[in-house]
Amino acid sequence: MRRGLVLLLSLVAGCDQCAGLPSGWALLRDNEPGALLSVRVQDGVVWISGGDPDGVDGPATGTLLVDDDPSDDVDFEAIDTGLQGDLWWVHPVSGTVAFVGGSFGRVVRVDRSTSPVQIDVLTTPATDANDPDIVVFGVYATIAADGSDEHDVWAVGGRTGGSVGGFAWHKRGDAAFVDVAIPSAVEGYALWKVDGRRRGPDADGVDDVWMVGTNGQTFHVEGVDGADNQLVAVPTGLNTSLFTVDVNDDGAVAVGGLGRGLVVSRGTDAGTPWQDITPGDTTPSLLGVHRGLDEGLVVGSAGAAFRLRDGVMTPEVFGFPMFQSLHSAFVDDDSGLAWAVGGQLTSIPLRSGVLLRRAP
Repeated sequence: MRRGLVLLLSLVAGCDQCAGLPSGWALLRDNEPGALLSVRVQDGVVWISGGDPDGVDGPATGTLLVDDDPSDDVDFEAIDTGLQGDLWWVHPVSGTVAFVGGSFGRVVRVDRSTSPVQIDVLTTPATDANDPDIVVFGVYATIAADGSDEHDVWAVGGRTGGSVGGFAWHKRGDAAFVDVAIPSAVEGYALWKVDGRRRGPDADGVDDVWMVGTNGQTFHVEGVDGADNQLVAVPTGLNTSLFTVDVNDDGAVAVGGLGRGLVVSRGTDAGTPWQDITPGDTTPSLLGVHRGLDEGLVVGSAGAAFRLRDGVMTPEVFGFPMFQSLHSAFVDDDSGLAWAVGGQLTSIPLRSGVLLRRAP
């Protein structure tokens, strides 16, 4: 009841962003030069990151789009980072600051509060390698409890293709990223995504962090203080990739699969096993998931999209053809809008980006 009341109040407060928008799904961008790989909303601002349509050899750069007014269909601002290579994941900590991960093992801090936009390439364990095939596939960031400083940033990834070279990096405050040891039995795998939460509003940083990767691997972080971080493997019984994980106060949900899609979930109690909640045996490969207060959105290959409520997935109906793979989704409780992005993801360069929005 409390969750439903919070959602209702947030929708009422945010309905001005939906005024005049037709209910249901709309295709806002189609055939963008670079595939769109990640979408997040923070403080009413939509952030989207994506592919470099020239790969790492041409004059183009990775895609980074920002929209301060999501009720407008056409006013996304393109931010030129000046950096070649794909930008796989964006995680904002405010309406003006976000962390972005991608090719060359880069994590970039973007600050829109200055003019021109400030782009800071952070020091990572891959900084000196200058290797485009070291890829940060996922980033998770949060700020200190008092809002004064970026407090914890996690980055995960592997080699291009995601089958080897897995790594997990962590930084606090102004420190550089440091390697977090991966259990030796799974060093050959890649990590695709990371997500986390604070257990309470006064918690010192993030103390409930989950990572997912190839071969059904999931890891939980024990401890948050620098070298005390340990990745603890939590078996899923799966042998195929889990591409994205979403963490909130109800627990964690991860999606993946090759050929047949997979959705697994678990609660917050230690020792809770992962449960397979995939709807049937014909679900296509699933690539992205995000949950709001009341419901979530799961997306995947060939335009697949599902609402997720109380562990039950219901197919979404777009009302227009959608053949591109959808890689990332976000449900914004404040505005009531849902977002999905994707593109051509099966060959490099990653191109033909699509952007979809659902209004209540």
